[in-house]
Amino acid sequence: MRHVRVVTALVLALGAAPATVATAHEFNATAMGKLTLKAAGIARFRNAAGAVECKQQKVALGDAVLASKTLQLTIEYSGCTAFGLAATLSPGRYELNAEGSASLLNTVTAKALACLVTFPSAKNKNLGTVKYVQTGKEIELVQALSGITSSGVGAACSFAEESKGLFTDVSLLSLASGAGSVEWK
Repeated sequence: MRHVRVVTALVLALGAAPATVATAHEFNATAMGKLTLKAAGIARFRNAAGAVECKQQKVALGDAVLASKTLQLTIEYSGCTAFGLAATLSPGRYELNAEGSASLLNTVTAKALACLVTFPSAKNKNLGTVKYVQTGKEIELVQALSGITSSGVGAACSFAEESKGLFTDVSLLSLASGAGSVEWK
């Protein structure tokens, strides 16, 4: 009988122990509206051909949602150079995951004199790491993505497909109207 009481007490004690639950992150907005992105540095793509750097970026398409695990943004780049030459970078459609990864949703190209670099969407999924830092009404995005797949054609940058590319950027994400905030929790 004593053995039954000890086992019963142990079961009750274990059942009463608090469960440890992993917290899942999400994006929250206090109001619906367009998102804006302000560069806090230079966006840098590095691959086998060299570096592509862009000084400005803006959200061309992206709306805040009240609560979501992901945000989808179309970002336009300007003030770009590739391999030391003036360049254009096509708009990129990205999905940011609140858990800290990013995926490319469309093929992006970087064009410079005698060089075309292609970043295919199908091979650039779940790239990490994206850190989110809440700074008042906006979120600071600190991106250090690795394993980016690209290929280059042209006299200045021919290279076969490789998956060793890097992307680094720091930018601020906020609501365009300024009437609310976007948060990462």
